[in-house]
Amino acid sequence: GNPRKFGSRRHYCFSHQGYIQDCERITRVLADRYGADPRIHAWQIDNEYGCHD
Repeated sequence: GNPRKFGSRRHYCFSHQGYIQDCERITRVLADRYGADPRIHAWQIDNEYGCHD
């Protein structure tokens, strides 16, 4: 791949084990905290899918 310069978006590796583990941890924390709240119907854990390929 091509390295991205400072300030660009999505300059991380989606398949890096540490990234995957952190995503799973954050998702669990959000689900534990807000999952039973009747005001929450859904949430999006990313922003601007595919915007900066």
